[in-house]
Amino acid sequence: MLERVAGAYQGKPDFHIRQTSTMKCEDLGAVGLAFKVAPTLRDSLNRLSRYMRLIVRIQTFELRDTPQLTELYMSRPMPQSIGARLSYEASVCTIVAIMREASGFPIAPVRALLRQAPEGDRLALERHLQCDVEFEADKDALFFSAVDLLRGNRLSDEGISTFFETQLDESLESLSDQLQLAEKVLHWVKNVLSEGPVTIAMAASAFGMSPRTLQRSLSSEGWTFNTLVERARRSLAEQLLEDPNRPLADVAFMTGFSEQSTFSRAFRRWYGVTPGTFRSTAGAHST
Repeated sequence: MLERVAGAYQGKPDFHIRQTSTMKCEDLGAVGLAFKVAPTLRDSLNRLSRYMRLIVRIQTFELRDTPQLTELYMSRPMPQSIGARLSYEASVCTIVAIMREASGFPIAPVRALLRQAPEGDRLALERHLQCDVEFEADKDALFFSAVDLLRGNRLSDEGISTFFETQLDESLESLSDQLQLAEKVLHWVKNVLSEGPVTIAMAASAFGMSPRTLQRSLSSEGWTFNTLVERARRSLAEQLLEDPNRPLADVAFMTGFSEQSTFSRAFRRWYGVTPGTFRSTAGAHST
């Protein structure tokens, strides 16, 4: 739908931003209701990070704290289509919209980072978030004031909160069983990348099934084999680049690229920067 909306717009579309700015917690089902009745906004985000896979299987959240700020780090495959990129902008808007509803406070991130280039109306997005957005960044993240996240939610209720958490735990346990194959394939791919090109036939043989059965099983969980390979490469590249003494040629080899130049082009496509720039930026953040 968003692909068609984008094609019909003259200029940059803002439909997805206007639509998600009205989102309510109830629109996310049990996860949204559990978000709403948590004690504080930080508890709400913690709960969202834990149960996000019940809403979108290919995206996960993680909270990272500093004394003044809390970072909501978002991990997801880099969207390749216009519709997928607009959808991701919409999901960022949704998070802020339900935070405002739950708290009754005009919460706004102090900083927003997106790995993708702007696809929709940038001004409309920044107007909704009430902060500048840094596009083509090295990660996807929203930064909030740690003090703001300690605000109590309007409808906080310990009994209802416990009820929803119990229900969601059961759903997540069931989902974990379904996702076990994808997780195993991802781990296997990371371990064999340095041995050369990785194919679905190799993975299928390793897991005792036909390529067709493996792809069908992964598809039922919302994955393709190629997506898992790229995710494994990116994850492994991030880990290896944390070592400032490891040559980039070694990183390229260990992530399955025959040449450093090919690795560099792929890395720039993933993050919008070169591996060297990513490494120096990550080092600056860590200090």
